[in-house]
Amino acid sequence: MIKRKLLVAPQAMTATANPLYTVAEGLSAQIMGCTVHNPTATPITIKIHYVNQADAASASNQMLSRTLQEFESYPCPELVNHTLSAGMSLQGLGDGAVIVVSGVTFT
Repeated sequence: MIKRKLLVAPQAMTATANPLYTVAEGLSAQIMGCTVHNPTATPITIKIHYVNQADAASASNQMLSRTLQEFESYPCPELVNHTLSAGMSLQGLGDGAVIVVSGVTFT
């Protein structure tokens, strides 16, 4: 069954990589849209990783690295249409940047 859903509700990221969304057992997930916004008056560097279940965020699984300028929003086309398997997580960092991710889950 395919379900369209908000994978990551709008939330502020931190200065260290943290899981934003983890795919539940028995499911896969596909990212259909992702926007990151810098609500501050200073640039913020963001990094997004697709992390396998037993791994940690690192350069080898980094999908996006970008500096957002003051009050800039970025639609993250690098992430769209990628599929994550059960147990994989979407992890990100960007001290104060706000992220929202939508997609589908399926069996």
